[in-house]
Amino acid sequence: MLVQLERVLGGGTSVFDEMRELVRLEKLPEQFRGYAPIEQKAVALWLYANHVVHGLFQTEAYARALIAGGRPEPSPERVEELVVARMARKALFDRKQVCEIELVLDESVLRRPIGSEEVMREQLAYVAECARRRNVNLQVLPLNAGLEGEYAGAKIRAQALDPRRSLGVIEELAGVRR
Repeated sequence: MLVQLERVLGGGTSVFDEMRELVRLEKLPEQFRGYAPIEQKAVALWLYANHVVHGLFQTEAYARALIAGGRPEPSPERVEELVVARMARKALFDRKQVCEIELVLDESVLRRPIGSEEVMREQLAYVAECARRRNVNLQVLPLNAGLEGEYAGAKIRAQALDPRRSLGVIEELAGVRR
């Protein structure tokens, strides 16, 4: 509706841009609304995912399976709304001012089934595709990484596999070989 109003009333002045952003943010989960604008403006992101694949790296099917399985169970309309919003975040990958993204994925995330086998296979193949992007540095933290003690958080990247070995692990789990 706001796009149509812009065409009719705005005359190319983008007067409705701010309202479109507010409408878009309103559809996001409340706890994510403050983070979303920051994420979209970031020049660098350092991420760690230890339960599920990070939202920026999710396929539509994986996101749908994950969101639909929430409790309380969301309505089908809300699931679609959240999936669309999550997929829109991927604009970050291709914007003109490149965002450098460093992601450490716990190996358990790659092995934890979400949705069907096909959903997981597609998800793993997509993570591998993302890992090949020039602006993405993706590392897998192996299950046997020793992260004990007070300073374990600072050791995560040091304990993770290098990007090439990480990609190999992901491709192997996805059943993909280059």
